Amino acid sequence: MRAFNSSAPTKAIIAGEHSVVYGGLALAAPLDNRKRCMCKVSDAPKGKGCISVEDIVGSGKYFPDGRYEDSDGWFGAKAKLIEFVLESEERDIGELKIALTLSKNNIPKGTGHSAATAAAMSLCIYGALGIKPAKTRLFEAMQAFEAVAHGGRPSGVDAMAVLSDSPLEFRRRFLADGTSKLDFEGVGLSLPRGTCILLANTLRAGETPVTTAGMIRKFAETENIPKAPHELSEDARLEITSPFDELVLDIRKEMHEKGNPARLGKLLTKNHALLREAGVSSIGIEETLDIANRSGALGGKLTGAGGRGGAALIYCESREANQILAALSEMAIRGVKVEFSTRGACLE
Repeated sequence: MRAFNSSAPTKAIIAGEHSVVYGGLALAAPLDNRKRCMCKVSDAPKGKGCISVEDIVGSGKYFPDGRYEDSDGWFGAKAKLIEFVLESEERDIGELKIALTLSKNNIPKGTGHSAATAAAMSLCIYGALGIKPAKTRLFEAMQAFEAVAHGGRPSGVDAMAVLSDSPLEFRRRFLADGTSKLDFEGVGLSLPRGTCILLANTLRAGETPVTTAGMIRKFAETENIPKAPHELSEDARLEITSPFDELVLDIRKEMHEKGNPARLGKLLTKNHALLREAGVSSIGIEETLDIANRSGALGGKLTGAGGRGGAALIYCESREANQILAALSEMAIRGVKVEFSTRGACLE
């Protein structure tokens, strides 16, 4: 039997979410809050191989003929990923038993949990098959997972962020044939000296998170955007994205060791105000940011799609972090201190 592990960072959108759908500039960073996958590989009688996956939400098995057992109702995305890897590599699992166990993490909605899961799973499956995948192939496998997990075509932002060793700047470019392409560039972003980021899970007991697709629709409805992004004129898209782009550029200017913490906090809060006006915040996010601000935070915003159960990004001086986390905990809000990761998805 062989055994090995993989891991993948989660991610945070620092600024520019929702605007990026229409061609706006956005900043994302991989985070050290990692998703891990343990893999055990053993021989099986011919035709009796399978890939089993244990996760916090349940378990499932994928069989050589493409059938799968699903105990939790969430195995479809995992099955699609497995199918993609096997078909694209023209391999089968007839004589292999691959057992995957995914770690439990305090990862809020909107911070790349599904992309990190897909990356960690993919690396283990490729490793079990004795294949070292190119980053492009790994990206494609993750996108197959994401398409099922989110019920639509994923942007690729989450996948690229969790594969990256550094923060990214990205923008969607609309092409003449009606399609679009995301342009990514690694950027040397860091926080001003003596400051940190906290992430808070705003999902309340008994609540069901709103989907990313649902929040994208909400943004369009609130902003009275009548057409899909690719159907809009360039001028119409610029009218939507310009207020956000101005803030993203100002935020980027302060994201270095000698940046101004007070100014960065105000800029993040201003970014959140635009998102709140666009209808993509929630009562939980607003209460979380209010508690954090009253407890000493410099600023904050929603990160990701937002909405019910969305994540809150809190920016503060490092010395205030424990006080803010304690205040959140008193209100049954789970928070965690995170740092930018310098290591993308990898085998360990």
